[in-house]
Amino acid sequence: MPDSNPTNDTQRPSDASPRISEPLFPITTSSLDRFLAYEYDAATDSHSLIATRDLEPDTHIAYITTHTPEPTPLYSTVQTSRTTHIELNSPLLYLNHSCSPTASIHIFSPDPSTGQYPTTLPDDFTRGLNAPGSVEPGDHGIAGEVRVGEKGVRKEEGVTFFYPCTEWSMGRGFECKCDEEGCLGWIEGAKSLSRAQMQGKGQVAEWVWDMMRERHGEVA
Repeated sequence: MPDSNPTNDTQRPSDASPRISEPLFPITTSSLDRFLAYEYDAATDSHSLIATRDLEPDTHIAYITTHTPEPTPLYSTVQTSRTTHIELNSPLLYLNHSCSPTASIHIFSPDPSTGQYPTTLPDDFTRGLNAPGSVEPGDHGIAGEVRVGEKGVRKEEGVTFFYPCTEWSMGRGFECKCDEEGCLGWIEGAKSLSRAQMQGKGQVAEWVWDMMRERHGEVA
């Protein structure tokens, strides 16, 4: 899910005013307006998500319920197993990448035999801080939870995650411009990174660790 902000460009050819895009989804989706807001960057005509108040580490942001399956990785998809991907049909689509992220995605993979995502929270899942104990699953089930990372997030700080935590080989790589200390530069998925580079970046999907072990000839 590279750092490319999809937008709904409503400009008509006859418009003389500067181009200003709108987010595809209202911030009220999944009640995200409780603690998040869109931030607009005029230089790139793009949007991102920022916190509207200080949030403690591990605070629940949202369950992923408004998503649709995609057969292959695209610039805007999130990987949910070795072979499955989803589009985030909510403001979570605007979670930008950072090499020093403030959020994590805890993925629920689909059933390998049916391709169906769970309709209830997994029994062995530990919810984020203040997370609801139940959730309406949506048309395609529950694909995971987004929560604040281990360092927390301050008011007006960007809400970001480290894309290789879920992506093994991305549909399209990009040059990271997060300007954080230790920025990795070119981002194309975990396939091109070492274990050390993945440390301290948030929740790493189980299959990402498995595939890294297999790459080194270890038993998964």
